[in-house]
Amino acid sequence: MRRIIDAQPPEVRKQIAGGVTELDRLVRSELVRQSPLIEARSKSWDKKPEVAFAIERANEQALLQMYVSDVARPPSGHRSEDEVKKAYEANRRAFAVPGRYNLAQIFFAVRDSADKQAVAAADRKAVELAAKARSKGADFAQLAKENSEHKDTAPKGSARCDRRPDASAPCARDRAQLRGSNDQPLAT
Repeated sequence: MRRIIDAQPPEVRKQIAGGVTELDRLVRSELVRQSPLIEARSKSWDKKPEVAFAIERANEQALLQMYVSDVARPPSGHRSEDEVKKAYEANRRAFAVPGRYNLAQIFFAVRDSADKQAVAAADRKAVELAAKARSKGADFAQLAKENSEHKDTAPKGSARCDRRPDASAPCARDRAQLRGSNDQPLAT
């Protein structure tokens, strides 16, 4: 019975040590458990192949659980939970993950050296496509396939990305303008 008591969680051991009632309850529970167990062994149930396999698996699981629990236990002298919380609060910014943007875009190549007419034409095309994309029943992917000038993403139906603000092309680079939902043409 001592081994059974020692195997109990600390809270249960404390309750048992605090009174005869808890110990009596544990002893009765163990007697109820032992009775059918003795009967099963007397009928050689533990020798049946499927039962023997289940027993083996249960033994392995118990060994694994106890081993991992022991290995995962922090060494003595390890920082307390309060110390970890304080360190986290003091360095919260270092643990922050930058915002991410889910972008779907149609790319138009306009060189920085392009004349005003080329830039204006690209702007008109962008405004026209943005209006089409917002219209009821519009298929953005199809519009991108037909109009994007980015050779890698056009066949896929645009550059769809889930990027951090510091990421580079083919997704838009001017992240300062990407607050909330932006369905307007954006020059990068």
